Amino acid sequence: MDGGYITRPEFGRYDLNSKWVVENKGVAPDMEVDNRPDLVVKGQDPQLERAIQEVMKQIQANPKTLPPKPPDLPAYPEGPGL
Repeated sequence: MDGGYITRPEFGRYDLNSKWVVENKGVAPDMEVDNRPDLVVKGQDPQLERAIQEVMKQIQANPKTLPPKPPDLPAYPEGPGL
């Protein structure tokens, strides 16, 4: 076999009000974007488009500069061993 295995949950977690915690809850997004099926069928990706908008805003707000070009290397010597 490939060494893989499966597991099953052994217990659930409850809060102080006897409500489920953790189960069926992922990480809350920083920005909620409606991922409409009609746009996805058309080949659009609203979540990706919004992410690109946000990154472009951050790039414009905090532009980076490239370091200066290093000096050119000296030319190779003429002939072997010189």
